[in-house]
Amino acid sequence: MTSETIKIAVIIPWSVDRDSRARRSIKEMAKYGIVDVFYLPYSQEDKSIDWKYSSNIFFHPLEKPKDNLYSRLIENSFFYLKHSYFISYVLSKKIDYDIIYIHDLISGHIGISLKKALKCKLIYDVHDLYIETLNQQFPVSENGKMKFKHYLMYKIMVFLGKKLEHKVVDKSEIVFTVNHSCMEYLQTKYQSNKILYFRNFPEYRNLPKQNNNLAEKTLSNPDINFAVYIGSIARGRQLKNIVNSAPYLNENNVIVIIGDGVIKSELIKIAEANKTINNKIFFLSSLPYDSLFETIIQAKLGLMMLDPINKSKEYALANKISEYMLCGITPLLSNHIEHRKLIEENDVCFLINSYEPTVIAQRINEIFLEPKILDKKSANSRKAFEKKYNWEIEKQSFTLPFEKLLIK
Repeated sequence: MTSETIKIAVIIPWSVDRDSRARRSIKEMAKYGIVDVFYLPYSQEDKSIDWKYSSNIFFHPLEKPKDNLYSRLIENSFFYLKHSYFISYVLSKKIDYDIIYIHDLISGHIGISLKKALKCKLIYDVHDLYIETLNQQFPVSENGKMKFKHYLMYKIMVFLGKKLEHKVVDKSEIVFTVNHSCMEYLQTKYQSNKILYFRNFPEYRNLPKQNNNLAEKTLSNPDINFAVYIGSIARGRQLKNIVNSAPYLNENNVIVIIGDGVIKSELIKIAEANKTINNKIFFLSSLPYDSLFETIIQAKLGLMMLDPINKSKEYALANKISEYMLCGITPLLSNHIEHRKLIEENDVCFLINSYEPTVIAQRINEIFLEPKILDKKSANSRKAFEKKYNWEIEKQSFTLPFEKLLIK
């Protein structure tokens, strides 16, 4: 197999344009050969994104099957088969791919089937410890029939998921995951040394210039201390408690939440009820990358509090943390294993042990009352990004195993 002839099919059953981890690995693989990307577009614009990538990358947006009794049965009863239509689409190209690269367990059946049909190599990329996240998809907190239904579905999906993932790991030449803790968990679970990791850090860039997006919100008051949250406005990130902490913040301390998501309207209603909207807490929509960094660099503290409701969350190292570090912002993080490593190895962040609104506010207030400590951690944060928490350094953890696979 030579770099001139290698052909790679990437399977992403969601929007590639909203997945920075997938985009980075795709760009690296395109340096070695041709990459066909099969994905589900989020919007009409997401169907024509070739201009953002190299000439070796070709995008194939798929449409979900029409809604009918069969498709609903597959989606609701056999979730791991819901995207099996990818298989026939890839095979219809009549290309002898050398490598199939699948993203997450819901692509597992696709990867195994394509490997068997094409007699090629398989790479499995584990974004989440998927089986561990099933308690989020099938919560048992409801009462009555719904509780029983979710419990039953949860047990079935865990059983099927374990069976499938064991097979996917066994059939894969390489299994990548997102950090060291997840790698150790999977290595122990499957007794395999083929499981490796690379972290999804942003590309290196100089310290961004500052715009006036945040200053305008507070009438350019120079005494304001900004704590910022960036990312998906979703459950599992303590955002309700963060919003409810706003009434307890000291006079010049404010929180800015940047992003969009399913619970954003709910958070705005909470802030309105607390009478903190647009005085102690502000909401901005998602911003393009450059504008985002130019905005958040005005903040001194970056918030990321993951709810440890399963091992996937407990072992997580959120992508947004390295984006805070890029801007020299000190993160305030949930007290999890990967976050503790940031303190032990780099002294770049603060940790919090309780998510009660009064405790969150107290922690933010205390941090802003110690500007020298905050400034030191902020300097360490930017320094750590420059030395190792950027893609130019981290990508070697991806490219070296990939190159070894090519010469086998």
